[in-house]
Amino acid sequence: MSAEGFARPRRRTLILAVLVLAALVIASLATGYGEWRLRHPQTLRTGLRAWSSAMFSPSGEAIGVLGYVDEREERLVFRLLSASDGHVIWDLALRNDVRIVSISFSPSGGLVAVADSEGVSVYSTADASLVRRIGEDLQVFGEALPWSASGRVIAVNREDGLAFRSVVDGALVLLLRDRASYSEHRFCYKGGEWLSFVGDDLLAAFDVHGLDIFSIHERKIVRRLDTLGSSPAAFSPRGDRFVCTLDRPRWRLAVYSLPEGERLAALEAPGLYERPIALSRDGEILAWHGDDGITIASVATGRVLRRVKSQGELVFSPTADLLAVSRSEQGVIELWPFRR
Repeated sequence: MSAEGFARPRRRTLILAVLVLAALVIASLATGYGEWRLRHPQTLRTGLRAWSSAMFSPSGEAIGVLGYVDEREERLVFRLLSASDGHVIWDLALRNDVRIVSISFSPSGGLVAVADSEGVSVYSTADASLVRRIGEDLQVFGEALPWSASGRVIAVNREDGLAFRSVVDGALVLLLRDRASYSEHRFCYKGGEWLSFVGDDLLAAFDVHGLDIFSIHERKIVRRLDTLGSSPAAFSPRGDRFVCTLDRPRWRLAVYSLPEGERLAALEAPGLYERPIALSRDGEILAWHGDDGITIASVATGRVLRRVKSQGELVFSPTADLLAVSRSEQGVIELWPFRR
């Protein structure tokens, strides 16, 4: 065999060795980056002042925040940011002469509702255009603004009761008056911060006296879970899980299924602060503030998935692999990854 014939196999072997070495280097770098990413949050700068806590769109591709774009706090906007790199998708200019009560995305993510002290406006998330103004005389005051599972009905707290409005045409589906029957009065009294649809017909409301589930179709409370616990509390975004603080023993968080009301787990939460807690969309991951910062844990096993040295409002990404911590004083959103 000629010298050239011997050289060819050697060249092939050398090329193969180089390719294998390159693959190992790339894999090592990827692993190193993955480990670095798990140790450090991605930081998104909102560019806003005095802003509210962040909220993920249902797809997880965008994050919405409410705040002022100027130092004099005269230009109020709801800003939609890309969750991947933080660039501004659009700004929705809002009135500065009314109190913004609550903002929430529709289940599909195609709409966003903004409740102010005079009513509710529904906008398209594609271009921030106004789709419909609902109930000019609602006099909204409650902090919650839940959508039904189909996205066709929205529940709005108003001074004289709890209104269920059609998002399609703005029509009043049902009004539970505060001074009507005992069942309606009790439920309206609860309708504040902790309010969530369970499907299309049931609405759950929580206060320190317990959790009530109201049927729109039957127009009555169909299930009552008394003295579950106290705040802090939270519903999962899907509405089928609920978490609250157990009074006895202290520093425990209990998770319940809805509408059944079955207790699924009770997790030890040492040093639990009176600050907001968060449940993932599927109700399987829980986050809370404690002595060691923020703890992220599995509901099923109680296993701690991560501890984060930070503080702020909490919300999980829809895929439950990121925890967003809103730090309004710094004007940033920290996105902390974790492994389930």
